[in-house]
Amino acid sequence: MILVVVSLQESLKPAIRQRGEVKGVENVKKAVSQYMAQLHAVLQMKEDDIFAKIGMLEQNLSVSLTEVGETISNNMDEMDRLIEAAKYVMKPEPQKSVDLADVLDKVENLAKMPCFFVEETSENDASVE
Repeated sequence: MILVVVSLQESLKPAIRQRGEVKGVENVKKAVSQYMAQLHAVLQMKEDDIFAKIGMLEQNLSVSLTEVGETISNNMDEMDRLIEAAKYVMKPEPQKSVDLADVLDKVENLAKMPCFFVEETSENDASVE
């Protein structure tokens, strides 16, 4: 704020020297208006820059959430395949051999994956406080 006032004073010096004259007052008003227009333009550019950065952050977040969703979907598909392989192995007479070491490695890797259970609620259950 001090920088703005000092800068405004510097830009007004030529107009202030003509004080007492109507022309000098008009020059001061004109200088103030020009200076404020310049500050407004700087603020407008800064606002545009901030909005552009917010847009990039929003896009990055959206991409990240999409990637997380795809990873979870792939992991769920892998779990389904492993469950089917386990069911197949548990049959009294499996038709073909299954590499149990590979299945166990995959199960261990999936067990290390962070997961959380969230209770599903309907829209009627949600309350806004």
